[in-house]
Amino acid sequence: GQPAMVRLVGQDRHGEHVLFTDDPTVHAAATEYAMILAASQLFVSWEALSEGVLAGAGDTKTVFWWSAPFNILRIPLAWWFALPLGFGAVGIWWALNLTTIAKALGKGWSTWRGRWTEVDLDDQSTRPIGA
Repeated sequence: GQPAMVRLVGQDRHGEHVLFTDDPTVHAAATEYAMILAASQLFVSWEALSEGVLAGAGDTKTVFWWSAPFNILRIPLAWWFALPLGFGAVGIWWALNLTTIAKALGKGWSTWRGRWTEVDLDDQSTRPIGA
């Protein structure tokens, strides 16, 4: 677990990437990425919880419709933030965060709305192929 990783990496404030390089530019970028990633972690957990509730109840269409469009949107959004807006790699990382937040809010709202409690698991039209 974490104590073992601390012993492996040591007390270095840069984290695991010190195992792979001693380049200060890489250390700075990895640290910045970790800080940006940290901003979305509550949303990541909310998304996972909501997705688990919806999928577990058989409401996989809702999971799909909140996941696929935002995952696809990541590509042009990351490009737009990174190149035309000039944010570089930071723009890519924020595009990932923003789409994660959108997915978390959508799946959370869908879970809160409660329609997943009405999914008819015996309806043959909602079953996966081969089920």
